[in-house]
Amino acid sequence: FFVLNPALVMEGPVDQIIIMTASALLGVTLIASGLQGYMIYVGRLDKGWTGPVTRVLAIVTGLLLAYPDLYSTLIGLALMVPTVLIGRLTGVRTFAEPAE
Repeated sequence: FFVLNPALVMEGPVDQIIIMTASALLGVTLIASGLQGYMIYVGRLDKGWTGPVTRVLAIVTGLLLAYPDLYSTLIGLALMVPTVLIGRLTGVRTFAEPAE
């Protein structure tokens, strides 16, 4: 995606570099969450029928956020809210066991 926007290779105005880099990082995180089936601060995404739906939604949302375009970023941000809410409400939260 860096070929499509010079801000992703740190060329251009600082504000655009920060916004595009943050959007790309968030997008890659969501793509990884969808592929792995685990979202940080949400938990596992593979419970019931909503698991595959949430995982596909996370991948699509991540792709939209990673694509360096204003409209795709805004659509990705709008889709991120239901993705996280569905995962949070139906996911299986796992916590680290305390060390003894």
